[in-house]
Amino acid sequence: MRNWRRLADKLNTPGSNVTIVTFGGSITVGYIDDSPGSSWVDTVKAWFQGTYAAVNFTVVNLARSGIDVMPAATCWYQLAPQDADLVMIEYSVNGCSNNHICHSFASPRTASYELLVRRMMLRAPGAAFLSVAAFNFLTTSVPRQAMNPEDPGYPGEMVTLPNSYYGSGENFHTRIAHRYGVPVVSIRDALYDVMFNDALLLAATGMRRDDLLSPAAVVHPTTAGHLLYAKIIV
Repeated sequence: MRNWRRLADKLNTPGSNVTIVTFGGSITVGYIDDSPGSSWVDTVKAWFQGTYAAVNFTVVNLARSGIDVMPAATCWYQLAPQDADLVMIEYSVNGCSNNHICHSFASPRTASYELLVRRMMLRAPGAAFLSVAAFNFLTTSVPRQAMNPEDPGYPGEMVTLPNSYYGSGENFHTRIAHRYGVPVVSIRDALYDVMFNDALLLAATGMRRDDLLSPAAVVHPTTAGHLLYAKIIV
């Protein structure tokens, strides 16, 4: 994996200065109803600091709410310090969630994801990289009859469906990441099988869906959700 041995060496060298750069949308910015201004990034930094107490950590968070990967690949990558040691990229939700426009290598957003990775590797040649694949755990209610128009036996009955497992840009981003030796953390794979069933989720995490996801905007984790995301990433 690209530069991870170098990062490990710095982490185990007392007095080292380690710079972490993050890219992404509101999940990485820290849009949290019950704790504005902090996110999984802060918890990951706190873990690093607690685990490697003799190392100095700096975080440069270049994430922006409501923005897909294209501006970062075009302009914002230039704001990253060239001596960055770890770059974490989270763009599988913004611009890609539930609309299948990141499901081709020819799509502009998929191409921009690769462009950001390549440009950051050129800008910060010593950095290790991590792809953070977040997910929008939304649900949609549809008439049961619409799912099977030939069966008239469900007048007015609604069915709640989870966001499609492939309803993000993760699968194509993962292929790109693997091409460049970048490991991927999948929030989707960690939680998809339990997030839509409170009994399973409670058994797995000790929390319910409403404890982990903002009721105002399901895509945003609560403080507890960010702590869980950080635990998965760590």
